[in-house]
Amino acid sequence: MSGEGRTDHAIRTGALALAGLCTLLILATPLADLAAGGEPWHQGDWLINDAGGTVRRGPFGAALIALADLAGLSPVALTVAVQAALVLVAMAALLDAFARALAQPVWALLLTSPAFFPLFWAARPEAGLRKELLVFAAMALLLPAAGRDGRWRRLAPVSAALFLAACVGHEANVFLLPAYGLLAFVALRPDPRAGAVRVAALVVVGGTAAAFLFAWAYRDGGDPAAVCAALTARGASPRICIGAIEWLGHDIAFARDLLGSLLNRRSGAAFLLASALAGLPLIHLVALHDRWRLMLGISLLLLLPILPLFAVAVDWGRWMALHVASAGLVLLALRLQGVVRQVRPARPWLVAAICVANLFWVPDHVIGWVPGGLVAELAARVRGG
Repeated sequence: MSGEGRTDHAIRTGALALAGLCTLLILATPLADLAAGGEPWHQGDWLINDAGGTVRRGPFGAALIALADLAGLSPVALTVAVQAALVLVAMAALLDAFARALAQPVWALLLTSPAFFPLFWAARPEAGLRKELLVFAAMALLLPAAGRDGRWRRLAPVSAALFLAACVGHEANVFLLPAYGLLAFVALRPDPRAGAVRVAALVVVGGTAAAFLFAWAYRDGGDPAAVCAALTARGASPRICIGAIEWLGHDIAFARDLLGSLLNRRSGAAFLLASALAGLPLIHLVALHDRWRLMLGISLLLLLPILPLFAVAVDWGRWMALHVASAGLVLLALRLQGVVRQVRPARPWLVAAICVANLFWVPDHVIGWVPGGLVAELAARVRGG
């Protein structure tokens, strides 16, 4: 094996091993949350319920509580189990897809990007285990069908159900409908003339629209104390109520005021730096392919539906990750289907250097960036025992 071949092999092996490590780190977070009786954002957002009256995201949490009661579990324990299962499903499908795509090692630039959810969540646990996990699992389940025979299309109904659940659970996920639809079109190669395909599209689009209209109609209101009481009565720590549940008492004007207080020259410059560090390697990846204009156009178009989120909430790092993941998975499906091909050689040393550098920074889950990245997070966990 030549020196370049050894470098390519090292990139492939290292990228997949890093993704495996990230999976373990992500799974450690809900286990720690379970021991603490629940975390305000990781499980608190999932368990917003309608005990205090009809409220956006309430039906999703109410369903989890009902299932927990039926199973004789605490809502926190059931939520942690669901989160762990979704992480495993998403990462298994993702690793399968990248194991195929990494025949061209340049795709490691996506897998090891700190703005792509595996490394993002591992290096910045505050950003992980939110309800976009449902969307990423739904999208990942479409990837096994890309470039393979029709048997893998059987996962499509499960994927669609997860996507609709994500939209019911959190209104931000509605903005990923264009990316989800495009990924389904690329990965599943459906015949738009088929009745079943039309019905499925109608169900997904109609269900997504209904979820958004419900969230908009009940965007204000709800009694955080009643929502909290429904959980603490079932064994959750009162601490679970000081995050997403507490925010039920705030309206969109509060969120905009908070955004205005956090956004300044320093934080804005840090976010632009994180965007450049995330974007430039991926632009390099795109530029090596024959249909790079198509890939770049898709990436830019899929940013547009997400842009409104930047105007109403402070979680800019999460929104960046939504774009990188949704656009990246569509591009990955194009690669697996053979729609795009790498026609220009990559410099293995450059790809390897970028992948290593990606371990030392991560976008903040709000506005900014965090130096040290995964390396700093690992060091902190070692020091913490």
